[in-house]
Amino acid sequence: MVSKRFQLIAVAFVLVAVLAVAIILYDFSSGPSHSSSSASESGQLSNAGQVFLSEGSNYPKIVDLIGGSLNATDNSLEASVAVGGAVSSLSEGESVQWNILLVLENQTSTLKTYTVSLELNSSGFFGVWMDVASGTAVPCNATYVGSSLIVQANVNLGGVTIINWNVNSIYQNFSNGVLVAYATDTAPAVGFATLDLPS
Repeated sequence: MVSKRFQLIAVAFVLVAVLAVAIILYDFSSGPSHSSSSASESGQLSNAGQVFLSEGSNYPKIVDLIGGSLNATDNSLEASVAVGGAVSSLSEGESVQWNILLVLENQTSTLKTYTVSLELNSSGFFGVWMDVASGTAVPCNATYVGSSLIVQANVNLGGVTIINWNVNSIYQNFSNGVLVAYATDTAPAVGFATLDLPS
């Protein structure tokens, strides 16, 4: 029987690998500059895609990403993610993880990259905000209300003019150490949502 700690470590390794590939592909595909049509301190993310179920036949509605918003001030970022049902407790063996990738840029280069991981399982709700370059955790406040997940951290936005971001969700259900359900969703379905900040 596979221990829950081993399962969580395995999931963490897979998540880091997926995020690393996403960052590499993003850097490779990004041009040297970005045009900005308007300056704003809040932006929306929408999702027209569907949940992908690769194992089992059922998943909780909270894995379905509906949309979200990103709000920025001079020294903080707050991300809100809307899901397809009210966030509530899960049974033993079940977990849902929501992962946010934030790429902070100026007009010519990437300044900072953060990953935010929110997880709900039978033990409770947890949130970690990570600086990718240094590998250090950034203190954050994470919570959920109804069908919304909210996470906020103090982040220096000096010089940042563009924030590209996306969200993915992962649902897993293990029974006696065997994976019986696995579902994922991504918002937006392709690429990144963009928030333009005043220069």
